Amino acid sequence: MSTTPEPFIGGPEQIAQSIAAYWKIGVKGFIVAFAEPFDVESIERLATEVRPRLEALTSETPAAVSR
Repeated sequence: MSTTPEPFIGGPEQIAQSIAAYWKIGVKGFIVAFAEPFDVESIERLATEVRPRLEALTSETPAAVSR
């Protein structure tokens, strides 16, 4: 087992499914980090494209992205 976290890579649907897999086994909080220089477009896509898909997959509002 790797101690280095694997990044979520892919389109919005694939990333939402990857996060939802953790959500369904009890992981309810995530720390999101982006490499520098920060890509504002990627941050916005997380909020506008991944979050709605994740909410649909989990039927809950993820606390880590709802603030």
